Amino acid sequence: MAAGRKKRALLLIGAGASLDFGAPSTSSLTKAVEARIQTDDWMRHCGGEAAYVKIRDALLVFCP
Repeated sequence: MAAGRKKRALLLIGAGASLDFGAPSTSSLTKAVEARIQTDDWMRHCGGEAAYVKIRDALLVFCP
């Protein structure tokens, strides 16, 4: 990160309201996170990928 730049949080307010401001959709963020987790050697080594899949699958039961 360049010197003098602050980290900022992005609030996802739901129902697509942030899309007009250029924020990615929740589904595209989820896909990006999943792709990153699946290709990260450390996440696979320490069980992070398996944990993600377990949580994802449990949530899909409630929100298919």
